[in-house]
Amino acid sequence: MNVYDILAELEEEVGESKPGLFHKKINTERVAELVESLKNNMPKAVEEASYILSQKDKLLETARADAQAILDDANEKANNLVSQSAVMERAEEEATKMTNLATKRCEQLLDATKNNVDKLLKAVEDYLAEHLNIVHDSRDELTATLIQLKNNLKQ
Repeated sequence: MNVYDILAELEEEVGESKPGLFHKKINTERVAELVESLKNNMPKAVEEASYILSQKDKLLETARADAQAILDDANEKANNLVSQSAVMERAEEEATKMTNLATKRCEQLLDATKNNVDKLLKAVEDYLAEHLNIVHDSRDELTATLIQLKNNLKQ
């Protein structure tokens, strides 16, 4: 059962409860507003999470492409320098520096991407957890109310 099915059942339950002499009146309009709000907000969070994940892959691919371009450039420059015997040692040093720089830059890009994606996913996780807690609290409150009503009926 998905989230929307659960919310639909909650709407039905609240809609079917009838106020009476021995029943607590439920503010069905408020509960319906909350459920509607959850429905409206939930897809945005899910869309954001999906977007974040899709961007993560693009950012990682961009970082890899940049790194490969840097490495290709370094290799090309190194090969040109090696062709001249007098500058062979300098070419090796330059190639090593460029390779190290490219590797370091790749690591920085990957770390930054991971951190950014992690922050965004954490924000979505916090948002979803907060709203899940609201739903749990509402269920607990409903259960407590029903127990109290049953106890009142027995008395």
